[in-house]
This record gives sequence, C-alpha cells and structure tokens, in this order.
Amino acid sequence: MRHIIAIVTKLVIFTILLFIILDLFFGLTLGQVFTLAVIMTAITYPIGDLWLLRKWGNSMTVLTEFCIIVSFIWLIAGIFFVPYALLDTLVPLGYASIIAAILLSVAEAFYHPYVERHIFNE
Repeated sequence: MRHIIAIVTKLVIFTILLFIILDLFFGLTLGQVFTLAVIMTAITYPIGDLWLLRKWGNSMTVLTEFCIIVSFIWLIAGIFFVPYALLDTLVPLGYASIIAAILLSVAEAFYHPYVERHIFNE
C-alpha cells in the first residue's frame, strides 16, 4: 500500500507540473500530459526512487532523474505529441523540457525524503 501511495503522489506531482509547462508552451492536452506523466512515473519510480536513491542518496538521484526527465520529455513529446516536430519546434521543446525538469527535480528533492521515511523504513 505504501508503494501505491508513493506512486500516486509522484504521478500527481508530475501531472500538475508537466501540465503547467507543456500546456503553456505547446498546448498539450491533459490527456497527453497524463500519458507522459504515467510513462515517466513508471520509469523514474523504480529506477530513481527505489534503486538509485538507496545507492547514491538524494542529490545524485535528483541529478540522474533530471537527465532522464529532460531526455524523455524532449524525445517522446517531440515524436508523439507536438505536431510537425521539425527543428524549429524541437529547440523550444528542449527549453520546455529543461524548465519542466528543473521544476520536477525541485519537487523530487522534497519527495525523496518521503520515500526514504515511508518506503525504505518498512
């Protein structure tokens, strides 16, 4: 049950912050943002929160998740969600990816102590 609460919390954080940034820059719908958030949560929770957080601690995990988030948003949103993803569209999408990753990394820095307290201390 603790994992479900942690996953849903992360999913809500990702959905809200991604919707603010990607709707503002590119007009992505809530459904597109939610799909992106679900996939990103499915990737970053087991890799970042369960594996890397135990191994490297909060700072390195936040940095690693930042890189994963930037790459993922830039590639996946550019391929599937932004119409006509030409070079002139991909560059601003890169900026939006970096801004979103910065916001999500700040949120992750506060989320990781929750995971350490409630998931690791079983």
